[in-house]
Parts: sequence; structure tokens; C-alpha cells
Amino acid sequence: KVLQVVTAAGNTQLNTNSGTYQDLSGMSLNITPSSTSSTILLTHQFSYIYAANNGAGFGSYVLRTVGGSSTIVQAQSNAQTYINYKDSGEQFQTVWNEQLYDNPSTTSQINYKTQVATYSSSTVRFNFDSIYYGRITAMEIAGWL
Repeated sequence: KVLQVVTAAGNTQLNTNSGTYQDLSGMSLNITPSSTSSTILLTHQFSYIYAANNGAGFGSYVLRTVGGSSTIVQAQSNAQTYINYKDSGEQFQTVWNEQLYDNPSTTSQINYKTQVATYSSSTVRFNFDSIYYGRITAMEIAGWL
């Protein structure tokens, strides 16, 4: 049984080559579970494009914060998101979609947000396409998992 659904959207582009994880603007939401046994189904998506490069890659995760304490719900490793280019004139663009399950075991307010970082000094532009602006959704599911 779905108890509540909260969605947030981000339409601000982020053009970065930083290896430090940073927020995707607008892709942050708050949800307060009604039970400690609830599971939170999280989905997040965003568009991205790599500039022409010999190698490019990024990592993303959803960060959960409860009462000032933060935990990564899921992180992507370099190998999972690393893209190699054969020709320096190529570009690569697509949409990142991910679905995660979280069991926070709390009835306190939770903040979930999407963060991204690049690898190998890649230049990546996130939320570049107005058709696929970023979106994060949290769905509370009663007593599941």
C-alpha cells in the first residue's frame, strides 16, 4: 500500500568538472514516514552530456539526511559510470534513471537529495535538456521489504 508520494524537480543546469560531490539544484525533497517499518521507494533521473574528451565519467547517489546525520543510499562506482571515447570529436548524451529502496526505520523527517561528481576531470553538463530535467520522487510503502 502506497502511503504518500513526494516529488521535486530541478531545471537548473550544472556544468562541472569537479570530483567533489555536489547537489543537483532542485532535486531535494522532504518526507516524513508514518511508520518505522515503511520502505521508501526512490527514483531519480537527470539528463547529462559529456564534452568531447579522451575519457569521461560521473558518479551519482541519493543522500539521506535525518536530524543532521547523512547516509548515502546508493553510490555509483567509477567503473559503473565511466565512459571512454575513441575519438576526441565525439559527444555522449542521455538520461540517467535509477530506482532505489531505502529502509530508514524512522518517523522523523527525512531529506533526500541527488548529488553528482565527475571523474578524470571530465566536463559534464547535467540537466541540459528541458525535456529531461531532473526529478526525484520518494514513495512511502507500508511494511514492505
